[in-house]
Amino acid sequence: MLELKDVSKAYGDGDQKQLVLSQMNWSFEVGKFTALMGKSGSGKSTVLNLLSGLDQPDQGQVIFFGQNLYARSDASLSDMRLTNFGYIFQSFNLISNLTTYENIEYPLYLMNIKSAERKEKTLKMAEELGLMSFRDKLPSQLSGGQRQRVAIGRALVKKPKYIFADEPTANLDEQTGAEIISLIQKMQKQHGTTVVYVTHDLDIVNIADTCLYLTNRKIENYDRTRHSY
Repeated sequence: MLELKDVSKAYGDGDQKQLVLSQMNWSFEVGKFTALMGKSGSGKSTVLNLLSGLDQPDQGQVIFFGQNLYARSDASLSDMRLTNFGYIFQSFNLISNLTTYENIEYPLYLMNIKSAERKEKTLKMAEELGLMSFRDKLPSQLSGGQRQRVAIGRALVKKPKYIFADEPTANLDEQTGAEIISLIQKMQKQHGTTVVYVTHDLDIVNIADTCLYLTNRKIENYDRTRHSY
């Protein structure tokens, strides 16, 4: 279980300080596809960064399977992120001089997994994502949708407990975006991974197990019947 307990977060200093989250409490269910929605600037990406170990709360705790995430040393937190969390960003964040195969393989390399096992896992993931014919291509030689598939493969190849997706379809056309959402859902069910998915896309309510809405610095259950902000 991943939990926010009395979490507050602000940015800026002095008169410019802005409270983004205030004493937020929420538990994210294991094995579910959770969509987190809200207006621009409401703090959705901040929540994702706190949950995923990329940003530290000013107050409160982020609890990962009974332990405070941010009570760890920097080295321990980095190791925990590497083995337990996968990330999918709207800007893809692929390594430009690595091929499709190498980008997917990279987390396994960081985890010191042996070459033969890395190859087996990487090729299997590339095949599942329909990327075998592009495995020797660089990111600059791929379409946006193909690059996002590579990013999904990189996130999933190590079989993390959680996938954090920050508006992964924002830079894609509508059809490609729909395909990527469907693919993430398919892979989530196939691999049993918990997904926390930040989005503005209201179509996500049709496929997510849980829909949340961030407003007034708090998380609440999203009313699926209203289909609007």
